[in-house]
Amino acid sequence: MRDPLRDLEEMRKRMNKIFGGFEELKGSEFQRPNVDVIDKPEEITVIAELPGVNKEDIKINAEPTSLEIRAEASEEGEKSDEGYYYRERSTKSYQRYVDLPSEIKPNKAEANYKNGILEISLPKKYKEKEEGSSVPIN
Repeated sequence: MRDPLRDLEEMRKRMNKIFGGFEELKGSEFQRPNVDVIDKPEEITVIAELPGVNKEDIKINAEPTSLEIRAEASEEGEKSDEGYYYRERSTKSYQRYVDLPSEIKPNKAEANYKNGILEISLPKKYKEKEEGSSVPIN
């Protein structure tokens, strides 16, 4: 007879492999940041909300048809008074994959971060247009 708890553990391990290993996020608060994707004629602009994150803690990976945003924010608080000491730590992890509506030039991507808002400009990759030509009839 199969052990159902063992089956659940095996399924959790498979899901971690498929979805990028959420095990590393144990004990932290995991969030998908809100994202706007704006498709302009020459570029795609992606705007993501990452409140409380330092610029140095943001990682962006651009591929020709997708974008990955990862970030982590840590906070510590401490209070002490006569007879007690209180310390609190929290971590927020953000991760978002975005499928892009057009192919882009990943090496030309630019990003700016200010006041919790990340704006990424992704120039579109255009295929050279071929000129029309007359077709001979045999």
